[in-house]
Amino acid sequence: MKRILFLAIFTLIISAACSSSPDVMDTAIDKQKELDAAYEKATSEMANDAKAKAKEERLAQEEEDRKIHDEEERKAIEDRLAQEEEDRLAQEEEERKAIEDRLAQEEEERKAIEDRLAQEEEDRLAQEEETGDPRKDEIDMFKRIVSENTGPACNIYGIAPCPEWPNFIKTKPSKNDIPVYKESSCEGKFDSTEYLLKSPKEAYIDCLINASKSDAKPYVIQGAQMDPKVKEAVLEAQQYGAELLGNWGPLLNVFVRYGEPDLEYIASQECLYRSKYSDYDYDGCYEYTYWYYRTFDDCCGAMHGTPMALASVRFQSMTYNGPDKQYESQEIRKSTLHEYIHVWQSAFKVHPHETRCSDEANKLCELGNGPLWLEEGSAEYFAVYFAEKKAWSNLRFVLTEKLTSAQNVYNKWGFTLKNSHNRGAKDKLDQHECNCGGAIMYDMGIWGIAWLVHKSKSNDGFLKEFYPRVAYIGYQQAFENAFGLTLDEFYNEFALWFDQTPKSEKLKIIDVISKY
Repeated sequence: MKRILFLAIFTLIISAACSSSPDVMDTAIDKQKELDAAYEKATSEMANDAKAKAKEERLAQEEEDRKIHDEEERKAIEDRLAQEEEDRLAQEEEERKAIEDRLAQEEEERKAIEDRLAQEEEDRLAQEEETGDPRKDEIDMFKRIVSENTGPACNIYGIAPCPEWPNFIKTKPSKNDIPVYKESSCEGKFDSTEYLLKSPKEAYIDCLINASKSDAKPYVIQGAQMDPKVKEAVLEAQQYGAELLGNWGPLLNVFVRYGEPDLEYIASQECLYRSKYSDYDYDGCYEYTYWYYRTFDDCCGAMHGTPMALASVRFQSMTYNGPDKQYESQEIRKSTLHEYIHVWQSAFKVHPHETRCSDEANKLCELGNGPLWLEEGSAEYFAVYFAEKKAWSNLRFVLTEKLTSAQNVYNKWGFTLKNSHNRGAKDKLDQHECNCGGAIMYDMGIWGIAWLVHKSKSNDGFLKEFYPRVAYIGYQQAFENAFGLTLDEFYNEFALWFDQTPKSEKLKIIDVISKY
């Protein structure tokens, strides 16, 4: 714009000069110089402005480029630090897992050594000063377990110091407290090897099974100062078991704490009960029971007692070692449910020798209800399965833990469920360096049950077919009817599956069977 204005003025002056006098011409020349100077100044200013703007734009671009570069560097540093943190956490997790695995292995080895030493000590005590009377020898062994203890525990098996009970007032036993039950009579007699029937076999079995049904309330024998919540939890679980499987019994519950201060009452009251409803001699029962309970360690367990042969009242018992500790650890409801499933199983186990059909040790018989792993594995499986419905247990956690134990034994020694078919086989595993009779019977046993449930796509094979029919047709035929394969076929197929299936694939069946 300035240039255009300048040219217009210049043209006007030239035009005027051409028609003016010399003075006017001189004036025009001076004006021209002034205009030239102004033009040069304006041109210089424009150039300077252009340079300044270019510099400003260049500096702005450089600043923008610097910011972008700084942001890229910051992001790269953040990404690197994040990756380093992720790698550090992953490494720490791997190290933590390695430490956990090592500690678990060390604990397993420590427990195995502890169990072996305990077994050796038990065997040693059992062999000392034998009298030829097995029951007296066993009582003498119980006494030595207590008397040979030199530490603060209650016996050589205990770890925790024996508790003190200041100002404890003991309970007096009473025959009047023992409940009265309806008695039954199934025709026949027992001659130490088998039943001699006076009625058709099926009618006789019907009679024995029906005699195991009872609506009587469970009877509890416990010492003074027992937390009442323990009894409440046990009765709650037994009631739940009855709702699931029916009312069986009557049930006798005996609670024995570590260092039980009311032991004289508990042993006496239990033996009064047993002598009333079975052929127990009170004095012999009391001596045995008293000394046996003194061998209980600080925690924890539950034992099931089956019906006596041809008893007028087919009561069954549950004896708890450390029930107070089991309650504190929130295990007592699940363990009670496990024992109630044994009660239900035993209602169909009509032969008096449990899994034996004569005094020949460890011989399974027609009226027995099958291998030991099947009995214990199914009791534990369904106890956990049903307990999970009440939030008392967790099926996935238990099965995962049991699989790890069973897999470790299998990987190291190759033992399978066939090695726990009967008591003799289980005893051999206990005497083996693995000391793994329990790991196979319980831990691999529960997986045998899980495999059968998964194969048959239902719990009914156990709950509606095998156990309800086993006394009538024998465990071999009942097993084949329930699961579609013989017991030997099962042993082979399960062993192959357990050997060839990765642990992660084994665990996948839990999501399926938990929905049955």
